[in-house]
Amino acid sequence: MVDYRTWRECIDVIVSDPRLSTVTADKLPGAQNIRENNKSLLRHLQVVGYTLDHIKENYDYILIDSHPEVSDVLRSVIYSSDYCVSPVKFDRQSSIGVATVIGEINNVNADVELIRNSMNSDLQYSDTEFAGSMGMMAREWGGNLIRTENFERNRLRRIGKIFETYVTEGDGLRNALLERSPVHDVSGPNASRQADQFQRLTSEFLRACP
Repeated sequence: MVDYRTWRECIDVIVSDPRLSTVTADKLPGAQNIRENNKSLLRHLQVVGYTLDHIKENYDYILIDSHPEVSDVLRSVIYSSDYCVSPVKFDRQSSIGVATVIGEINNVNADVELIRNSMNSDLQYSDTEFAGSMGMMAREWGGNLIRTENFERNRLRRIGKIFETYVTEGDGLRNALLERSPVHDVSGPNASRQADQFQRLTSEFLRACP
């Protein structure tokens, strides 16, 4: 179990580059045959993975925070990942978003298989797996999810896997943001409850993404 008092000693954070938003496979030069086009598309999918290859042995886990909107960057992130998770609010928009992400994971897996077969390649690739949706900022009444959010949670469960642990809405996270501190270091009953939820969510994540 991680000692959260020393988390700063075991976590590195690298911020994104805004130029990533301009990355697109549409800008790749066209080739005269399908085989060369497939090689170019494969190299595009492998961009994030090639970057991580230089550092991945230094870490137990590498977490990539990506916008859920379907893009060539997201496809490269999916290609380089063993598992994908989707933090969500329990609302209708999240149900649509999760279905879209799962569909794109399946598309990347299928595209890689197609490229591998067309190139007669021994490319080493294991299908990326959707490990589940993570409920965030959930609202409860009397210790249970409010009716509308429980309905959307069940809808998400029908779409794909979902983590049993969720994080409730409250001032603990807001105060943590204001203090620029982890919620584990913020005082108050709500912050303590949310810190416990995050700890249980982390344990569930480690089981789902070994």
